[in-house]
Amino acid sequence: MGVIGLGGVGIHALQIVRAAGAEAIGFDLSPRAIDAARALGLEARPAGEARDEELDVVIDAVGQEATMRQAEQLVRAGGRIVAVGYSATSSFVVPSRRFFLEEVELLGSRYVRMDELQRAIQLVADGRVRMMVDAVKPFAEAGEALTALREGGVVGRLVVDVAGVT
Repeated sequence: MGVIGLGGVGIHALQIVRAAGAEAIGFDLSPRAIDAARALGLEARPAGEARDEELDVVIDAVGQEATMRQAEQLVRAGGRIVAVGYSATSSFVVPSRRFFLEEVELLGSRYVRMDELQRAIQLVADGRVRMMVDAVKPFAEAGEALTALREGGVVGRLVVDVAGVT
């Protein structure tokens, strides 16, 4: 299995895959994200090194045209691409031959069901998944926090403290 994008969703997804007992590799452009994943004992590589992996499942946690192209290149015939990340301004194309001749599935996923969320919380409680919080910012710095997210400068989650308790 592969996970493209080791930000707030991706680095946790990669940990969940490992906790489930599957082999997985993460891909990201950020050396900081790759180092963070490796520090958790996860396999991670620069996105540019993702070549001919033939993975059963690829999770795209970014949702850009380039990352969907990468997912399409990484997934094996008969495999599945799960699109988790998205951008309101981005579109992507997957060649129709992959769907018809190679039977690749494309699945969109917006969020989790309550039972899935409860299982995720239990994985954290059991120590099998570690919450990655890059920074906690006061509400007054919410604009800067959003900019950091957009620029890919965050590893894991970024928390904006609206109650002023940081």
